[in-house]
Amino acid sequence: MAHWRGVGIVAWATQATGLHAGEMARLAEEVGKSHALGSSVSLVVNRAPLPTHEARRVIHEVTRRYEKNIVCAATVIEGAGFWASAIRSLVTSLHLVGRWSFDLKTFSEIDTLSEWLAPIHTRAAGTSVEAKDLAGALAWVLSQPPIQELCARRG
Repeated sequence: MAHWRGVGIVAWATQATGLHAGEMARLAEEVGKSHALGSSVSLVVNRAPLPTHEARRVIHEVTRRYEKNIVCAATVIEGAGFWASAIRSLVTSLHLVGRWSFDLKTFSEIDTLSEWLAPIHTRAAGTSVEAKDLAGALAWVLSQPPIQELCARRG
C-alpha cells in the first residue's frame, strides 16, 4: 500500500482479509491528512481470491466513511477467464449496492486506468497528475519485493 499525489494505491496479490482491509483504512486516513480530496486505485494481481466477507464489510465501511472525500476509484484486474470475471462482478456489485457518489471503473491494464483517472483526479482534487507518471507509480507498487514474492509463490 502506498499513496502518491493524493492517490491511495492498494495491491491485492493475495486474498483480502479483514486485517488487510484495516490497513487500507489506515492508508485512507494517511491520505486524508495531506489531501482533502483523493482517489483510490486497487491493483488485483496474482489471481488473488475474492476478498473474505469480513474484508468486504470493512472496505464498504471505510469507503462509506470517506465517500465525500473520494474523487474517483479504479481497479485493475489483471488476467482473464472465470477468475477475472468473478472479481470484476464483485467490484461492479459493490458499486451498485453502495450507490457511491464518485465514479468507479474497472480496467484490465494500468495504462488505461491511468489515462482515465489522471484528468479526473487533477480536475477535482486540484493535484496535477499525469497519466504516464501515475502508471509509473502503480508499476512501482507492483515491483515491490512483498508483491513480487507473493506472485513468485503462486507461480
